[in-house]
Amino acid sequence: MLADGRWNEYSCESALYFISTKSFVLIQLSKRWSAARDYCREHFTDLAKIENDEEKNEVNSANPSHGIVWIGLYRVPWTWSDKSQSSFRVWARGEPNNSGNEEFCGAMTSSHQWNDVGCSYLFPFVCHQERCGIRGVVFHWMKSYLSNSWSAARDYCREHYTDLAKIENDGEQNEVNSANPSLYGKVWIGRYRVPWTWSDKSQINFISCSHLPPLRKYYYVDTLMTWAGAQRYCREKYTDLATFESMDDVSRLPPDTKPYRWIGLSDDPKLWSGTIGKEHNSWRWSSTGETSQTGYQNWAAGKPTNPLQTCVVMLTDGRWNEYPCESALYFICYTGKILFEFIDFIHRIHFQSTNNIQSELV
Repeated sequence: MLADGRWNEYSCESALYFISTKSFVLIQLSKRWSAARDYCREHFTDLAKIENDEEKNEVNSANPSHGIVWIGLYRVPWTWSDKSQSSFRVWARGEPNNSGNEEFCGAMTSSHQWNDVGCSYLFPFVCHQERCGIRGVVFHWMKSYLSNSWSAARDYCREHYTDLAKIENDGEQNEVNSANPSLYGKVWIGRYRVPWTWSDKSQINFISCSHLPPLRKYYYVDTLMTWAGAQRYCREKYTDLATFESMDDVSRLPPDTKPYRWIGLSDDPKLWSGTIGKEHNSWRWSSTGETSQTGYQNWAAGKPTNPLQTCVVMLTDGRWNEYPCESALYFICYTGKILFEFIDFIHRIHFQSTNNIQSELV
């Protein structure tokens, strides 16, 4: 906890002062987090657990000027779905980054590297099967692409095989690579991490973080540009051309009278797979270079149909239509990370807890 009462993650091996619970007592002994927890359990009840604003104010009073101090919040390291741990890792560069404090489950990308992702996204998945002590990899792809969250994929693998894929060496990683053709994009594997937990193993329901997820904001630009020109403009002045991952995003748009506006969705015919606009396709967001992680689509009836029109506009009712990329149109930019509103972020933490992701590990 910082001197102003906000929270920040920190290396557990650092030696800091800490606060015991309850009432709150500042212990002016520099200890690692685990040693501070043991001290508080021996002499008091536990490291400080803060569940409302009143308790937050009490802790602030107990720590008037000592800067960073330990409290009882912690997070278990990344674990396989069978609760085992291993040192083998194939994380993509910059991953895991826990974007928006909501990425607690592991997926493998089309480049065969790992990425942390929100557990409620819907992906195909890789199971493993053990027979006579030998573990083999089984790739299972549901015919309906939008079918399984991480927990549903885990349950399916446990019912029909052994568990979600556990990868502990280069040989097993190569097996999974072979079982997962790149056209499937992200697939679930058995890697996951529980959300933040109090040292008494109770669930967190009060948030006082230093960096809350920024809300996505949208901006209408009433300048006529091609799709590529609009993309450059948005990247220079804002974050990128508008990305939409849910109806919540669309609902943030102010009223508009322009019939068409560019958004950040475009298609690359070189990447086509199957019928255009159906299941696996190449429609990708400008901000990520990837297809939608949530599976959200809002095409107008019967669209898309024209393979020569590979950029996307939004109509006044929020639906999408393909359009020639060289046309000069108005457009929509956005700022902020690709996140839902903070209240939805809190709801997802509760949703994951009620689906036993947290309780299974601690």
